[in-house]
Amino acid sequence: MQSVVTSLVEKNNVTEKQLREICKKCIENSSGLLDAAELLLPNNNTLQYALGLYMYAIEEYGKAHLVKSCFTGPENVSSIPGWIFGWRPGPESGKTSHEEKLSEGFRNLPPVCLKLSPLIEIVHNTSPEVQTFAIKGPFGDSSISVGPYVTGIFESSTEIPSRDVDFNLKTACFYVDWDELNRMPEYLLTANREQLNYNIKRVKDNLAQFDFV
Repeated sequence: MQSVVTSLVEKNNVTEKQLREICKKCIENSSGLLDAAELLLPNNNTLQYALGLYMYAIEEYGKAHLVKSCFTGPENVSSIPGWIFGWRPGPESGKTSHEEKLSEGFRNLPPVCLKLSPLIEIVHNTSPEVQTFAIKGPFGDSSISVGPYVTGIFESSTEIPSRDVDFNLKTACFYVDWDELNRMPEYLLTANREQLNYNIKRVKDNLAQFDFV
């Protein structure tokens, strides 16, 4: 697929049909990576690999959106910047190709998908009363109070440390690094299993709604 795409882009003759096919393949690849991540979630020894695959899935989702943005209309031929596929210099933003695709992926997802520590996401709170929710985390149980008719993301203030997505996690989940401060190998990464599972499902919801053009 990579060589075919490269050939098409170099000749600037990516038709609407071909552009749709590229988007479709990116979405299918993202979905497959999430399926694999779900298989790794139950085992403590493979949880961090699930997180790594989750990050790769977000990058593929971002790639689909970037390719879609190149569409110029059904009567025209579209040109896709080579950096999207990693074989040309990076985008004007100064980010790497991977960073730009991850940024685009998260930009098109709910903010909850950036969170790795336990939290509550309330999409529609129609209750006229204050509601209290229990949150279970690796550092103990806590609770969150949500006011009447309030919606959004609510995170426990007792959850330490609070974890947000770091773009380096995409590769850091798969290899041993060196912690210079503590003078020891750094390898095992943590993420809340329940929250990651929830985020994977939220991403899958968005994949299902992706409009190819």
